[in-house]
Amino acid sequence: MESAEEDNYQKSQTACQHLNQEGQSLEQLVSQQKEGLANVVSTCERLQQNLEACQQESQKLELERQEVEKQKKISIPKTRHDITLYKLITNLHWQLDTPQNELKGYVCGNTEVKPFTFNKEQVSKYDIVNSLWDMIEEDW
Repeated sequence: MESAEEDNYQKSQTACQHLNQEGQSLEQLVSQQKEGLANVVSTCERLQQNLEACQQESQKLELERQEVEKQKKISIPKTRHDITLYKLITNLHWQLDTPQNELKGYVCGNTEVKPFTFNKEQVSKYDIVNSLWDMIEEDW
């Protein structure tokens, strides 16, 4: 009988050792999972902060866009009005489909239409302005 008891005792010792090893293995696995979870939580918090920063930047940019649209609605009609006023005062008419280095158009006088063409690379801005004023003043 003692041998059967010893045999049972050995089996239970082996089972206990096996359970101990399994428990330690499970504890390691739980520890690894906790560490992984902490990394995921940390990453999630960082991404949440990035998302909030992006949303704030988006709101800021939207406000700036709205302000630009508002200024555009104000400045475009004003610019059109100013150009129309200058055109009426000076009788200058610009030809807009010219090369970048060329100013072309005409001045409507009381008795005649005076065309002009200036090459901006060959004539200074000062000379262009003076020539245009001379053409305008001839009919005043």
